[in-house]
Amino acid sequence: MRDLGTHPNIVRMFSSFEDSRHVYLLEERCQMDLFSWTRHLKRPATPTETSKIVAGIASALSHCHGNGVIHGDVKLENILMTPPPAGSALGDIKLTDFGWAIREEAADAGTGGTPEYSSPEVVRQKKGAYTPAIDMWALGVIIYELLYFRTPFRHANRAETKRCIGKVQWSFPPDSKDRPRCAGADDLISRLLVPDPETRLTADEVLSEPFVVMGVFVPVVISPPAKLTTTALAPDVEYVEFEEEDYTMDEDEDDYDDPMEQ
Repeated sequence: MRDLGTHPNIVRMFSSFEDSRHVYLLEERCQMDLFSWTRHLKRPATPTETSKIVAGIASALSHCHGNGVIHGDVKLENILMTPPPAGSALGDIKLTDFGWAIREEAADAGTGGTPEYSSPEVVRQKKGAYTPAIDMWALGVIIYELLYFRTPFRHANRAETKRCIGKVQWSFPPDSKDRPRCAGADDLISRLLVPDPETRLTADEVLSEPFVVMGVFVPVVISPPAKLTTTALAPDVEYVEFEEEDYTMDEDEDDYDDPMEQ
């Protein structure tokens, strides 16, 4: 983190120390992570809220990638928020937890990450998979999760989750009168959750998107709901086996401890 210097959308670390059992980091004060924030609200984020959050994450990733650093574990739990000002639901967005971060020149040694946010090239163990594009795939998953209150690849078991990621099989939920879908956000998601990392939007490109720049909301008018299904996976591809402790999403969300109720 110190190699990145300071950036308004990256948690600032002031100091660190360790004892015989633990390493301690002294960082700037933040209120909660975005996973806790969405569960505290008990609703999906609005398109306007999502636009502001995406702008902060993309700005942080642009800084990381511009300095040759791949975060490697971008997810809601690793996005923190400072206490919001009066009258606002959102504070400043801060990227944190660089435990899986790796420099681009050492990307062949990249491992880890969280399964539901892993890109198809990582799941398929493709050579040279660890590039800045894996962070951008994870950003696409985050946008979907903020707007639709679930990840696009969450299934009953991990094997099915990995299979759908590998094949890039996902779809948008049906539109509804109570919560119409946002065309700008859906378009952005569709250009991040693509199988080819070379065609995936970069952080700088995301920052120039109208939805991010102006928070433009245009309702989606479609029937039936649009689907994106790509079957580019060879039948003999072997999937990555993730360790039990690496899978961070609880099967029973009722057991989640809400920090606002403590």
